[in-house]
Amino acid sequence: TRSTSAPETPVESPRQGSVTADSPGKPLPPIEFDYSIIGKPTLGQALEIRIGSRVQSALAGLNLALSGDERLQVPIEMARMRLQKAASGERVTQTIRVTPLAPGTLYLNVLLQAEIDGRVQSRSVTIPIRVAGTEVAPAPAATVSTDAAGELIISLPASEN
Repeated sequence: TRSTSAPETPVESPRQGSVTADSPGKPLPPIEFDYSIIGKPTLGQALEIRIGSRVQSALAGLNLALSGDERLQVPIEMARMRLQKAASGERVTQTIRVTPLAPGTLYLNVLLQAEIDGRVQSRSVTIPIRVAGTEVAPAPAATVSTDAAGELIISLPASEN
């Protein structure tokens, strides 16, 4: 259930779209994955992400596991879930919510797992979330000079606590 008064316009992540790649080594399971970040990632505010998947086999269900580092809060009820049954080639979607707790680029790890052709197969994808925050002014640069003997002197900035 959504509790917003006005619909939000989806804001596409630079890496939105299908995340499929051919691997020259280990073959990828036949699980397609895409996502879109809805709205602007804001420090301390819940962010919705729409996750989509398609498998070219009928599924009894698709398991989804989410994780992030300590800078990204994933609600316990969304950390592990089972998505509905799907017919072969049918797209399954789920909207999840995470809360950025720090500025910078945060990463949400998504693990999709399903039984395909009698074997459990998994697909792992990482979603980057770029959060604007309080910008930290860069430290002043060192100053370089020479002493009376011509020796190089590098002065670094210091702060006292």
